[in-house]
Amino acid sequence: MNLRSAALSIAVLTACSTENGPSRVIAPLLSGQAGGGILFTGAGHTDLPVNGEMRNFTFHVRKDSDGNVSGGYRLHRHDIDAWFTVDATCMTVSGNTAWVGGIISDTNVPNIIQVGTVSYFFATDNGEGAGAADRLSRARTNDRAGQDRVFCNTQPTNLFDPNPLTILQGNVQLR
Repeated sequence: MNLRSAALSIAVLTACSTENGPSRVIAPLLSGQAGGGILFTGAGHTDLPVNGEMRNFTFHVRKDSDGNVSGGYRLHRHDIDAWFTVDATCMTVSGNTAWVGGIISDTNVPNIIQVGTVSYFFATDNGEGAGAADRLSRARTNDRAGQDRVFCNTQPTNLFDPNPLTILQGNVQLR
């Protein structure tokens, strides 16, 4: 990750609005940190295919060499003004795709998205440059306890629909 990418990631994370709830910045981890492991980061937005509304996302998840997972993610759907934050509990990787699951820890719509339930998604890092659009699945919410680990272990690629959303502005990095 170069200095410009790190600055952009921090700016995007800091920009996660406080107007729609408490700001929660998930500190970026640099791939050069001691201990090895896998770092999966991303920030940006996609448009939802049903109505073209924007969905912002940010995630920073690390799996250390001992298999411990830390970090989390936050999604914000603008069409229904709903956001939620997840503490990661698992991550698996195959090729350039990572699957992440966790427990919902905060939301501005508790009648729709329930704190303490499971959420998960996957994303694909297709590299850098023109023609290398990264992909992001929709995120499942309100699932039962234990389904985060089932998701990470089975690595499904047809979550909600067979075609993950193209990231329009932003980037995914899997290192």
